[in-house]
Amino acid sequence: MHNIIQQTDKTLKIQQYLYMGEWFVTNSIDCELITSGLGSCIALCLYDSALKIGGMAHIVLPSRSIKNNNSPFNNAPTARYADEAVNILVHDLKKRYQNANLCAKLAGGSQMFQGIDKKHNNTNGFLPIGLNNAEAVKKELYQLKIPIYGADLGGCTGRTVIFNIANGKVYIKKIGLNEFIII
Repeated sequence: MHNIIQQTDKTLKIQQYLYMGEWFVTNSIDCELITSGLGSCIALCLYDSALKIGGMAHIVLPSRSIKNNNSPFNNAPTARYADEAVNILVHDLKKRYQNANLCAKLAGGSQMFQGIDKKHNNTNGFLPIGLNNAEAVKKELYQLKIPIYGADLGGCTGRTVIFNIANGKVYIKKIGLNEFIII
């Protein structure tokens, strides 16, 4: 994770980049949270419009049960897994801002390997990994009673996601397509 401070017109924008398994929480209205290379991964953005606080996680897998046993992530909770990422992000926001009234916006969950995913889809009862990721995040949000205000899930292209803390908008750029906004 690294940040870049960028001068635009007369304002400074802090661009906080997140990579797979990372998460970040901020109350800076001068901050944009950015993640790129989203294929089957999910960008989870949580926001409180009154407090102007937000956080993002770059989620890789639906749960810790789908993992490499030699992974260095075996012990500590991590944003790599949907079930843990949602709880980590919510806990951190609520710890810092007890009255936070959070809503969620989601992007990602593409079917990047269509041949492999089709082979496992329905015949063995497995969903493609992107759909599994999306369903796992939605399930955790539902259990925590956090509404989803916008989502761009599925498809077969990669995405870059930019989450603007000042206005709560999530900008999504799909590979080969125009930029659009989730409000």
